Amino acid sequence: MTGNPYAAWHEHAFVVFDVETTGLGLDDEDRVVEMGAARFERGQLVKRWGSLVHPGRPIPWEATEIHGISDDDVADAPPFLGVVGDLINIAHRAYPVAYNATFDRRFLCNEMNHTALTDLSGIPMFNPTLRWLDPLVWMRKTHGIWGKNKLTLCCQRYGIDIGNAHRATDDAVATGKLMLVLRDKVHPVTLTELLRRQYIFAQRQDSERASWFRSKGIPYR
Repeated sequence: MTGNPYAAWHEHAFVVFDVETTGLGLDDEDRVVEMGAARFERGQLVKRWGSLVHPGRPIPWEATEIHGISDDDVADAPPFLGVVGDLINIAHRAYPVAYNATFDRRFLCNEMNHTALTDLSGIPMFNPTLRWLDPLVWMRKTHGIWGKNKLTLCCQRYGIDIGNAHRATDDAVATGKLMLVLRDKVHPVTLTELLRRQYIFAQRQDSERASWFRSKGIPYR
């Protein structure tokens, strides 16, 4: 990743990633049906990319109801390995971002496990130990963990046009713009410091959510 490590976090290059899938990814059966990415440099959108992806399995109707992508739509789409090169190009030396990053990261790792790609140095997105920047954590901090923090609602709150919601590229662009809302809400700290704070907030939020679910006798995760 390029950039001065002492620079304000938003001065770095970021790649915002989003996927649409066949399901929630609770096991290896669910796969990606669309990927989208948006690259931001010095707070400006400089490139956007997206592609349908053939998942190698049928798309359940419940998933199609959410994102509108059907088996017919992906019939002639390339597999993940056929488009990952484009993702690598847009993500090169840029810090990864996703809204509810655990979800998108899990699917990316799962798809990578189905390939033989190994040498991806210089591409932070493909580092399995790197913590991603997640605007959802910051929306929950600002509006409460039980607030209306879906991406579409947060974009409406801040006047961001999400375009075609629940489609990967538009969601990635909107997430990047939502992330930049933080410039007016967080002191211009370094990326390392921003990620440190995000980790603390995420741990508190997860603990609070887990406590609530336990109090209701509901399994958490």
